[in-house]
Amino acid sequence: MHRKEGYRFNAEYWYIAANKLYPEVSLDEEQKELVAHFLGT
Repeated sequence: MHRKEGYRFNAEYWYIAANKLYPEVSLDEEQKELVAHFLGT
């Protein structure tokens, strides 16, 4: 949600908490990648 609203600082906090890197792709692309990952496609 923070990323969607443009709050990069807060979004980065949660990516770090999840042991993930802040994505370099657009939010739309990240969402597509997540859906594909969880659907196994």
